[in-house]
Amino acid sequence: KVTVDLVNLEALRPEVPESFWNLMPTSLLQTILVLPGERALIHLDGVLQDVLAEGRYAYSVLNRKLEVVRVDLREQEVQILGQELMTRDKVTLRLNLIVKYRVTDPVKAVQSVAVLRDALYSEAQMAARHFVAELNLDQLLERRSEAVAPMAEALRDRAATWGAEVLKLDVKDLVLPGEMKQLLNQVIEAEKKAAAQVIQRREEVASTRSMANTAQMLERNP
Repeated sequence: KVTVDLVNLEALRPEVPESFWNLMPTSLLQTILVLPGERALIHLDGVLQDVLAEGRYAYSVLNRKLEVVRVDLREQEVQILGQELMTRDKVTLRLNLIVKYRVTDPVKAVQSVAVLRDALYSEAQMAARHFVAELNLDQLLERRSEAVAPMAEALRDRAATWGAEVLKLDVKDLVLPGEMKQLLNQVIEAEKKAAAQVIQRREEVASTRSMANTAQMLERNP
């Protein structure tokens, strides 16, 4: 006994049993597998039709062009390396940044910018330039963790318009030119020597005062 069922392939998602999907020619039916941690945006003749969560789907491609754009929702990382920047007191340095983010709105992430990762990279570069130009070298070295907060907030606001959330922005490395390192080492060495001299003088004064007190006690009590 043979049973024949007719299925209308004009429908975007025709009622073809899943067991037959692999038997259908790709010119008629296209299967889409969406993995955990991602979303698939389905465009029909250039128009967004569906946003698919994880699972397996079948779409009819009869007389239509189907395009699938996959968006990763997992936490991702962008490293901005070797940015040469100038501080307010005209010191040139190299800054390495790390940005961690994740996509919260896959439709915005695809439609707002061409490549989200590149957009975040460029925005972090500009934020870093503005951030470093507002500080002198001493402020940058002493308050690095505090000063980076405004930069992270600016990047976070911008990323939100692209359907992404910035989870963390931090200065990975701050590289000074060789001559500046030498000067800073000399300053630190001078500060340490001055501190040591202050401690030595304090000890000498305390010792002298102790000797004077002993002399006075011996004079009063021969």
